[in-house]
Amino acid sequence: MKQPARLARRALPPIAFAAGFALASAALVCLVPPIPVADGKLEWFREGGDRFDALFVGSSRTARQIVPSVFDAAMAEAGRRVRSFNLGLPGMWPPEDGFVIEQALSRRETPLRYLIVECNGLRLGIPPQGREMARAVYWHDVARLRALWRRAFAPPAASPETPPSADALAQNLGALAGHARPFLWNASRLGRGSELLREALAPEGPARAAPSLGPAGDGYLPRRPRPTLAGAELDAYRRELEAALRAGPRRTYGDAESQAELRRKRVLAERHGARLVLVAPPVATQVFAPLPEAGIAFLDFSDPTLYPELFAPEHRKDAGHLSDLGGELYSRLLARRIAALP
Repeated sequence: MKQPARLARRALPPIAFAAGFALASAALVCLVPPIPVADGKLEWFREGGDRFDALFVGSSRTARQIVPSVFDAAMAEAGRRVRSFNLGLPGMWPPEDGFVIEQALSRRETPLRYLIVECNGLRLGIPPQGREMARAVYWHDVARLRALWRRAFAPPAASPETPPSADALAQNLGALAGHARPFLWNASRLGRGSELLREALAPEGPARAAPSLGPAGDGYLPRRPRPTLAGAELDAYRRELEAALRAGPRRTYGDAESQAELRRKRVLAERHGARLVLVAPPVATQVFAPLPEAGIAFLDFSDPTLYPELFAPEHRKDAGHLSDLGGELYSRLLARRIAALP
């Protein structure tokens, strides 16, 4: 009898700690708001975005390259009046973008006409430069962790009967492990008790600053002007462009779970009355695309032969991004392509 009693006494402190941690975490989850996204731009759109009927979501190739005012004017010229909002965020890839879309539309009362999403596959790892940032925490919920788990074991989309190799699986599981800590931090609101204390000590303190929505109030924030490509950077870009021209179309269909993520976005768009439009931005590298049989509208701007103006050095900020003038050209072309959809 002494042995079980001794074991019970030893187990009591860790059990008590776990129970106390769970209760404290539950209290913080109830009392502390989630991490604001994009300096509060997501929260602002969720509360007051009903007056916009087209929404852009994607990485910096959306946030810094699609100008809603230019897009709206080109749509109006084509006979389709819309008011669009840019909810792009530098470095945002799936499954983070799926979380942002869900949250943005969660309180919407009026139908959305277009959900225009930069087409990327599920990114299993977290970039080293972002692992210690709040950006690595806020979107880690159960749904996103489930998608990442399935992505780790997902076969290629082109051959769904072929499982990933042992080496690929080991690498995937290593990347997946990196999501454990952000998930726990998000689930427990760890490190955010100071916000609760600050609000308790100064309940009448200054309100959170309004998010910066850009000069037109449509989410587009112009960046500082930068000189066009020159020198070694220009030479490297020209070599990359020549290689892209020789290679021809460079579409990839990724893995089965990344394709499933696209289908989930389509269902979410249709739930809010919107048409999902996936876009491959103008980059001279391989682009991710939906399977042809998926039936999802896909606009591919990655072909330099079809869109030479988007790849002209004078319209590039760097090899992966357009200049401000290039962004305006891209916004007009995107609007014309969307307006021409059946």
